[in-house]
Amino acid sequence: MRSEFSKATHGERQANSVRMTGPDRVPQPATRRPWTAGAVALLILAALSCGTNEGQAQVREIPVASQASEQEITLPSALPSGSRQVPVTLYIPAGEIRGDVLVLPGWDHSRRRFLDGTPLKAKADQYGLRLICPEMGRTLYESEYFPETRLRWTETPGLKWIVEILIPKMQERGYLLENQNNYLLGLSTGARGVALIALTSPALFQAAAAFSGDYDQTKMPGEQINVAVYGPYAQFPERWRRVDNPQTLIPLWRTPIFLAHGHSDGVVPVSQTTGFYEALREAHPDLDLKLETPHAGHDYVFWGNMLEPAFAFLASHRQ
Repeated sequence: MRSEFSKATHGERQANSVRMTGPDRVPQPATRRPWTAGAVALLILAALSCGTNEGQAQVREIPVASQASEQEITLPSALPSGSRQVPVTLYIPAGEIRGDVLVLPGWDHSRRRFLDGTPLKAKADQYGLRLICPEMGRTLYESEYFPETRLRWTETPGLKWIVEILIPKMQERGYLLENQNNYLLGLSTGARGVALIALTSPALFQAAAAFSGDYDQTKMPGEQINVAVYGPYAQFPERWRRVDNPQTLIPLWRTPIFLAHGHSDGVVPVSQTTGFYEALREAHPDLDLKLETPHAGHDYVFWGNMLEPAFAFLASHRQ
């Protein structure tokens, strides 16, 4: 079980919903194919995530830096102005830039811990990839809040913030542009975020890597942080199955992905990743998928060891 959550304050207001839903979340005529509603919802999110200012659609030349550097920026938690500013670290390696990686931390994990406690920056240097590391704190990368929601990341749900604010703002700065090499990387709950973003923005990201993630919340009905966002499973089983559930949305999956999970993980069952992988392989036999399940736990030693095969996998999917 992950660490206990904090209840949301009464001052937080519920954000407008942008849902990551399963195929029949919205009632449909009997003659429609069952995945139509889910596909429409995903197309809406995909359009939001790929939005750029006029004139930014084409790839522009990325300046070559003589030495590696970091930049610290902040972005609003809502538009036009949020209740707080969200820190984002940008890491720029020296030399030729070959793409960008959006890096998602785990539940209540600092972005700095992944950056400074593993060879992440060294791998970015080696492969010529810029890193975009937002401070996501306590989020499930949810697409919406509900009347039963007691855990709110900010006034904007985590996934909605990434799709509607982070990605467009980074594109204004020349990152994550269309027609360049963009990748996703996440650990623990951040791996779940990777899956959900890959589903909302399949045209923007060439490949993804996810470590020790959970992809089907219905298999962990007692997980209290899930209850705090989606309400009790016993009362809302369809919500748990259809909203923000990567396993349910596998028929819509398009992104090559490297999956890793320690076989001795005592926090998230390894079956979350192996089940996700097997279902992906069955639904998409021609898609490039890779699975690693060594005898390891849920820790930064394991995640650091997985960076080399993960970056090699990402780099093999270049435009």
